[in-house]
Amino acid sequence: MNLKRAMLERIERDSIKVEVDGETIYLKKKGGWHVIYPPVDIKSVEKATDENGNVDWNKVKWDRVALFFGSKSNAIKTAIVGVITILIAFGAWQLISSFNTIVSNPIVQSCLDKAGITISAI
Repeated sequence: MNLKRAMLERIERDSIKVEVDGETIYLKKKGGWHVIYPPVDIKSVEKATDENGNVDWNKVKWDRVALFFGSKSNAIKTAIVGVITILIAFGAWQLISSFNTIVSNPIVQSCLDKAGITISAI
């Protein structure tokens, strides 16, 4: 059995199919109502369907955003969290780098020696 077909059939079986402004939306009630984004491109399913209703699953395309993230909003949230994580890591690296530069300065070293403080650079 084709994976695309199995995934779409399971979504259609476990949810309600609604047509809104010519777009197919799947709703599932789990606590509250949630929109389900199928991992296959619905428009490509319609194009791959012949006049007898048979679908050529080799012509059906994956919806990569829905496949990997579940929805576009989840992809945006993941991108925002990724950017924030990279910025925090860059900030920590800059902080450690500037600390090493200050501690390795000969003037700071002589002040620390006179005060009797020993700090090893990171």
